[in-house]
Amino acid sequence: MSLERKHAPAGSHRGATAHDAGATPGKQTQVQRMSETAHPAHGAHGEAPAHGAHGEAAAHKESHGSSPTVSGVDLATLQHFIAKHEGYVDHVYRDSRGFPTAGIGHLLTGGNYHIGQKVSAEQITEWFKHDVAHAIAGAKGDIGPAYERLDEARKMVVIDMVFNLGTAGFGGFHETIHAIQTGNYAQAASRMLQSLWASQVGHRATEDAAIMRSGHLAGGGGTGGGGGGGHHHSTSGHSGGGGGGGAIAEVRDGQALIKLGDHGPAVAKIQHMVHVTADGIFGPQTLHAVETFQRTHHLVVDGVVGPKTLHALEHTPNHKPPHHGGSGTGGTEAPPDHHHGGDGGGGSHGKWSPAPPLADVQSGKAILHEGEKGGSVRHVQRLLGVDTDGEFGPGTRAAVVAFQHEHHMQHHDGKVDAHTLHIIEKHPAGSISGESHAGSAQRSRMLGIARSASEGKRPDGRCYAHVCQFLIACRGYGKIKNPFQQFPSSALPFAHDFADLMNSHGPKRFGLERLSISSPYDAPAGSIVVVKAGSPGTHHPTAGDIAIADGHGNFFNGGMMGYGGPAVWNSSPRAHLLGCYVPV
Repeated sequence: MSLERKHAPAGSHRGATAHDAGATPGKQTQVQRMSETAHPAHGAHGEAPAHGAHGEAAAHKESHGSSPTVSGVDLATLQHFIAKHEGYVDHVYRDSRGFPTAGIGHLLTGGNYHIGQKVSAEQITEWFKHDVAHAIAGAKGDIGPAYERLDEARKMVVIDMVFNLGTAGFGGFHETIHAIQTGNYAQAASRMLQSLWASQVGHRATEDAAIMRSGHLAGGGGTGGGGGGGHHHSTSGHSGGGGGGGAIAEVRDGQALIKLGDHGPAVAKIQHMVHVTADGIFGPQTLHAVETFQRTHHLVVDGVVGPKTLHALEHTPNHKPPHHGGSGTGGTEAPPDHHHGGDGGGGSHGKWSPAPPLADVQSGKAILHEGEKGGSVRHVQRLLGVDTDGEFGPGTRAAVVAFQHEHHMQHHDGKVDAHTLHIIEKHPAGSISGESHAGSAQRSRMLGIARSASEGKRPDGRCYAHVCQFLIACRGYGKIKNPFQQFPSSALPFAHDFADLMNSHGPKRFGLERLSISSPYDAPAGSIVVVKAGSPGTHHPTAGDIAIADGHGNFFNGGMMGYGGPAVWNSSPRAHLLGCYVPV
């Protein structure tokens, strides 16, 4: 949907998501090509905390030989690390947006290269040095003085994210940046995994988050990972691959750790103990379950299974989570290998009782708890950012407990009553906290304007024009009072141009905050959502759609919009939220 103007050409593509390998023939991670310039990192497990951290993640000091160091980071290892994510291509190709590109995601702006032309390793390294210098400067600017306090591995994670997202994109990770600045690396890792970026780049985010949490490359499957680079004291029980953790016996003896990103039999055994699906993959829900166990047993909450956490797991009688009456399970549970759903998303119940209607929970007539299944459970799961299978299993309960702890609620029982649901709906996964009274009032006013102008009407194809009028009528949404006067003309033709402007210039310039969510159905009331062309509910081939969310699955832009509903959106490979913005 547009303002009915001609589409302006896109600008730089640095700051877009990682390049789509499927759209760039010949692109691959060529570690062998990098081995002549990059020195693999070697880690050694121990119990000493890394750089002031107090968890069980052991310190791993990287050895880089004589490679030059830039801003506290070994340049060759950094090149190896980023190339593993971005790809290393020795010829010119068109990226997923059609721009000529070569090397390590280097955009070619001149006309001296043709598609398919070979590029030397020396030229690729020179391009990388130039590009990474900008990424390092951006990382320092976004993190501030705290950058110098980071250990080398965490600096590399921040640089990798800026290299991928651009400074404007990474600058929108406000909660992640704040957690890094305050030294709360576990929270920073969690926020990274809850972001839209994580859903787009997959393993890159998982690996970066694991390194952010642990403080060493080998633990995150980085230059010392991949099942062969780091020293994990491999045995027959080795998790292997992806920076896998050691066998249970090695963890017990303090010779290895099991952490986010690991996989294998040792992970499956831990999953049995914390009652999530034993698929052998240490994903976000296993992380939630481990953190919840650590918190409950007064351990350091870092999500890493080391000797202390393992000892507590093995010596806690009856590891099963408490049973809540009325679940319809008859007090019995299926064995751990009968779990349902994905990583932590399902329960260990042989059957499920129907969940009460969402309206009853919101009104206080009913309480959601483990053992129930239905649409109201799916609603809570979507807001918490966990698997939306509709089954209130141990993984969902762990996510609720973690949320209750994080928001300093009186009860940490994993049950969703009216008060807990209200707070969850107010702070969905990835949302900002501490919203100002002015921002809240502006959202409320915007919703009222948009609803009154749109209810009962069909969209007319001019969604951006309507939203601009809503902004004017709102008399202030953040710092926006009149987009026709404040925005450059290039930011007005199509709906997606609003997101392009915010994401390239930084929403703070306009008094807005970008929320790290991936579905418009997670957007809070009165927020502005922008979805990409081709997403469910859109029709224009390039414009996309912009609307005001009401927080209950309705969207207004001069007519009533819909994007297929949460189930359709979450299952559609074409669904893509360009941004969700609220005033601060």
